[in-house]
Amino acid sequence: MGFGHRIYKKLRSSRQDHQRTAELVFDVTGETRSSTSRLELELIALEDEYFVSRKLYPNWTSTRGFIYEA
Repeated sequence: MGFGHRIYKKLRSSRQDHQRTAELVFDVTGETRSSTSRLELELIALEDEYFVSRKLYPNWTSTRGFIYEA
């Protein structure tokens, strides 16, 4: 959950610019750990052979958990 989508096969989800939204929330809450963890997870997934071979890119769901925590 949080990576790939049946319909949206592009690098970015067309439903939401989740990165910008997350950064706004982290700025308001002062949360830095969630911001760093989210970026690290996204970078690892974008370079991991499993995700790359299946064209599974981070989507809005992958960021929501970090936003809820913040």
